[in-house]
Amino acid sequence: MTRVALALLATLAGCAEPTALLVFVDSDMPLERVTVEVTGSDEVTAPTSTTMDFAAAPCPARLTLVPDGTHIIGDAVEVEVKGYLAGAATEAVDRTAVTRFVDGETRFIQVYLFEACAGVECDVEGETCVADADTAVGDCESESLNAQPYADDPPRIE
Repeated sequence: MTRVALALLATLAGCAEPTALLVFVDSDMPLERVTVEVTGSDEVTAPTSTTMDFAAAPCPARLTLVPDGTHIIGDAVEVEVKGYLAGAATEAVDRTAVTRFVDGETRFIQVYLFEACAGVECDVEGETCVADADTAVGDCESESLNAQPYADDPPRIE
């Protein structure tokens, strides 16, 4: 799958590329670390991944994705986020989102890792566990997310 360059963003303004996808990660769980794996549309190249120290990151954690020279703008980009509790080797919760880069725009998606989705396995391909702050049990829904234009305000769990 096509590589997508990953860059942790150090400041809130002025660093975004003209074409970028911001991924905001938040959780209602005491996660120690989060891994983010990104794959594109070309099934030849391996996915790109990074690990964040989630416990020390300001919430929501923010990751900037910038397409490399071989990525075709408009093709699907899959973002898989896994959250790990302190000392755990396997993820406590994971979520997958499929979205797209929009040429010349900085857009964002929100990936919430809710405890209601811990241990929930979705049997249908193309679905992921989705919940909100008031949900006791997560539901399986489409992985597809429409990235929204970014306006400098990080989204938060409400």
